[in-house]
Amino acid sequence: MTGGNGMRDPDALREDIQQTRAELGQTVQALAAKADVKSRIKESAARKRDQLRGQAVDKRDQLRGQAVHKRDQLRGQAVDKRDQLRDQAEHKRDQLRDQAEHKRDQLRDQAVHKRDQAMQKRDQLRGQAMQGRDRMQGHLWHGFYGIRGSAREIGTLIRRHPVPVAVGAGVGAAVVTFLAARRRHG
Repeated sequence: MTGGNGMRDPDALREDIQQTRAELGQTVQALAAKADVKSRIKESAARKRDQLRGQAVDKRDQLRGQAVHKRDQLRGQAVDKRDQLRDQAEHKRDQLRDQAEHKRDQLRDQAVHKRDQAMQKRDQLRGQAMQGRDRMQGHLWHGFYGIRGSAREIGTLIRRHPVPVAVGAGVGAAVVTFLAARRRHG
């Protein structure tokens, strides 16, 4: 407030002085802060340190998240690969089992075929042997009956002509003995 002579009220002046002093103090502090390079470097370093710490924490968390994600991804791939290999192994086992069963059936069929052939050959040989036996029996019986008949005829001849047959038998025996002796000494 100003009085009539252009002067202001002393209280107002004091207030203006107080305000100017406060502004001047802030300006001095600002200038001092700007002039205090060491403090400014410390503050800048502290800000940078805090900023780098924050970035490091962020990067660590990011890398940790990526590692967890990669681990889970690899774990999933490993499980998928294990399942795929298990399926392939089971498929191969089934294929080999089928091949083995097929081969077993093939060998069984071959064995049955060989057995049947052997049985046919056995039956064929048995039949031939029986035919041979029957033929032999026929010849033996025929020979037996022939000898029997011849013996009857010889018996009848001896009864009818006893002397000439005895003489013939003696001569035959003498000839056989002579030939045998000649061979031994011969």
